[in-house]
Amino acid sequence: MRVITTFILIKKFVMAFFKNLLFSCFILVFYSNILWAQCPQGAVFFFNQADVDIFPVLYPDCTEIAGELYIYGSGADIADLSPLNQITAVGSLSILENPVLTSLSGLDNLTTVVRAVAIRDNDALLDLGGLDNLTTIGEFLHITQNDNLINLNGLSSLTSISWNLRIGFNENLLNLDGLDNLTSIGDNFSLTEDLRIDNNPMLSICSVPSICYFLENGGSNAIYFNASGCNNLTEVSDACTVSIETFGNSFNFNVLPNPNKGTFVLQGIPEGTYQILNTSGQIIRQGDMRNHLLIDISSEAQGVYFISVIVDDAILVRRVVKM
Repeated sequence: MRVITTFILIKKFVMAFFKNLLFSCFILVFYSNILWAQCPQGAVFFFNQADVDIFPVLYPDCTEIAGELYIYGSGADIADLSPLNQITAVGSLSILENPVLTSLSGLDNLTTVVRAVAIRDNDALLDLGGLDNLTTIGEFLHITQNDNLINLNGLSSLTSISWNLRIGFNENLLNLDGLDNLTSIGDNFSLTEDLRIDNNPMLSICSVPSICYFLENGGSNAIYFNASGCNNLTEVSDACTVSIETFGNSFNFNVLPNPNKGTFVLQGIPEGTYQILNTSGQIIRQGDMRNHLLIDISSEAQGVYFISVIVDDAILVRRVVKM
């Protein structure tokens, strides 16, 4: 009887042992998957190059970070973002105080930022190459205090910023090249101060198609303390609009649609001749004018073009934006 009782006790012990062992193995596998196969929860901070380098080792399958991603060198050694090339979407992106970061290469697969992008105090950056596939920013884009930033090349795929755009205190910024495909800033161009361009002492060219279109449609703005040509709303608007030289003032015409993808119709002129010029003054199209004339410049590069129509002794010029 005692032998049977002992056997039963041993059997129960063994069964309990293996049950606990299986449960422990399950827990280990479950948390290993969380730790090693998914993205980290909450905000992610990279304070140095070692933090950047270890990320794909710890999270090899992480492509979408729901929280904020901070690349925050704070004077440290972050110089290479290539270990982050698996990331395709983030909640917010902040690239702050990285004095030796010369390129954003490594963020090339990033297409979506759900909330905001802030790029500040990265004094070695010359442009924004590396963000070439970013198409949508859900809230705002702020580019400030990047002392050697010359242009915004790298943002050519960006089409929409849902809240506002701020470009300020960039000491050597010369132009806004890179924003050519941006078609929406703010809530249908109606939010308070959707666009602010300020304190860029070398910035003299702001009349890129996206900014011109935004201003033409009444977008709220604050433009000040930049170089001549982009120092206030009037200067930018003047650069966006070609002065009209008329003799006799006997006709008018419309370009529909404008902006466009390269095909548009000239309406309102029964006869005459026309020329289409690029911003360098080169004639890219010319011919006889007639009402409802369909023109196709879809093979030309995106940008601003000028249409000059001549009827008798009258000349009228319109600007057309190819997006």
